[in-house]
Amino acid sequence: MLTMLILYRFLTIILYPFLFIYLFIRIARGLEDKKRFSERLGIAKRPRPEGKLIWFNAVSMGEINSAWTIISRINGRNRYNILITTTSITGAETAMRRMKTLNFPERVIHQYAPVDFSFSVRRFLRHWKPNLLINVESEFWPNILTMTREYCSIIVLNGKLSRRSFRFWYKFRGLREKMFSKIDICLAQSKNDYKKFINLGVQNVQFLGNIKFFVDKSSVDNVLYEKFLKEVGNRNRWMANCTHGGEEEIVMEVHKRLKQIYPDLITFLIVRHGDRIPRVKKLLAADDLKCITTTEGGVIAEDMDFFIHDRYGDLGTFFDFCKVIFMGGSMKKGIGGHTPAESIKHRCCLVTGPYIDNNFLLFKELQKVDGCTILEDDSADALFNSISFLLSNPEAVERISKNAYLRSIQYNSVLGEIIDIIVTKLQ
Repeated sequence: MLTMLILYRFLTIILYPFLFIYLFIRIARGLEDKKRFSERLGIAKRPRPEGKLIWFNAVSMGEINSAWTIISRINGRNRYNILITTTSITGAETAMRRMKTLNFPERVIHQYAPVDFSFSVRRFLRHWKPNLLINVESEFWPNILTMTREYCSIIVLNGKLSRRSFRFWYKFRGLREKMFSKIDICLAQSKNDYKKFINLGVQNVQFLGNIKFFVDKSSVDNVLYEKFLKEVGNRNRWMANCTHGGEEEIVMEVHKRLKQIYPDLITFLIVRHGDRIPRVKKLLAADDLKCITTTEGGVIAEDMDFFIHDRYGDLGTFFDFCKVIFMGGSMKKGIGGHTPAESIKHRCCLVTGPYIDNNFLLFKELQKVDGCTILEDDSADALFNSISFLLSNPEAVERISKNAYLRSIQYNSVLGEIIDIIVTKLQ
């Protein structure tokens, strides 16, 4: 049974010199932090704090946001140290920014996760000596799981496995049995994931619900909100949130068609990757559509077509002001959509395209209670029809947004159960 694991570790030892080449290539492509890449080798620059330490191992921004409510609740008890690891720069930036908002930020440390080479993982574990590993969502690495179990228990939080990942791990019986048997508790994201983890050999799998519903409300810029009240007032409005390349053109087409029905319409736009905003502004200008950005300031004139939010954060301002929200990343294949959880907490009425693999179960749960609209296709016609209906039916907006909000708060009791499971494992 150990054969595959021994072979895997042997291969990582042989390939260890190439790890540096791999990291340098990623640094050159802007995918690694060149000032901190040694952390990926398991080299820590911070001392381990005294007392019990909980290690939250995430991947990027999405996993950090999913687990943050749990992290903040545990931090609020001021009893445990927390180590957060991520693999991406955006995940690191998200973690370090959110750490500043905690009650006891001095008890939380961020590090980049070690690459799953035995030398790196062993070096990392010898330094940090975690008392509990909480692996968030879907990243499973043989060395991290098997070596960490020598130090502490392992909980998988919001565990999910794609069909592809499940098939991959199921092929390698010896390796998967050695890996997944090391997990003490798996809190599966769905009933389907529950079955997958059971079949992979996890002994204790529980389904309590999707932790993405736990996310707190986003921050609100009160000055900006007052500006909207004063300068936009009661104009018809909607927001396209987290749009990707190719989606802005659809939003522009929908805006022009809507404006024939609602002459006072203004569309709020949040582009997923900020470096694309200059290109989006050129697209708008080429189509004679006027826009203004948050950082530009200035008065939002009556003939303004688009307001683009071009700084990080304060999404709650827009969720509070624009109750009809289109969730981007869902009109083009291969992106997978974005989580609806934050906007739900602001009682927004959500519309999403058909490509929602990343949050399929969340949207399906909402759809069952009439808490969102999932478009049947990726056409501008489909989006236009949905937004037009909602703008002309405020009672539908109120009903749909209320249903989604009530569904989300049903998970509040589950949050306490999960924290109790974590604390019990530390005793």
